[in-house]
Amino acid sequence: MKSNYLFPPVFQKIGWAMLVVFVILTVAVISFDFLNGLWPCKVFTLIPSETIFGNDSYGFITYNDGWEDEICEIGLAVSMLFIAFSAEKDEDEFTASLRSKSMTWAFLVNVIIFIAATLLIYGMSYLMFWEFEFMIILLLYVGKLKYELHKAKRRIENEK
Repeated sequence: MKSNYLFPPVFQKIGWAMLVVFVILTVAVISFDFLNGLWPCKVFTLIPSETIFGNDSYGFITYNDGWEDEICEIGLAVSMLFIAFSAEKDEDEFTASLRSKSMTWAFLVNVIIFIAATLLIYGMSYLMFWEFEFMIILLLYVGKLKYELHKAKRRIENEK
């Protein structure tokens, strides 16, 4: 079955390689303040954080913290996107069905995680959780899909 929304299978390998690099970089940036402030510059903002405190300036603002965390988040998101939405070598209707079931399961589990985190995590820890929360659904989806594909492959091998 040919799906228009899926990347070619080679993107899955690219995604896994990128994921390893960006997970290591993210851990280094978060844990060790690695590369902190390496690329300070002026950035365009629609809603500056100062708006909360009464300053209504929009447009270009000076951002002195650097872009390290944004680069890590974008890299993680793109790598997970490549992994999650790359076609399998033998993509068919059964795989499409597994994709649909895995996405539904991942969405439901993600909502439960979100509710639990909202009730149990506060302050800056919640903000940190929220930064990466959108990737949890992709992680759950990829994990569930790979598990179901592995289970189906083992079932087929056992029938032979």
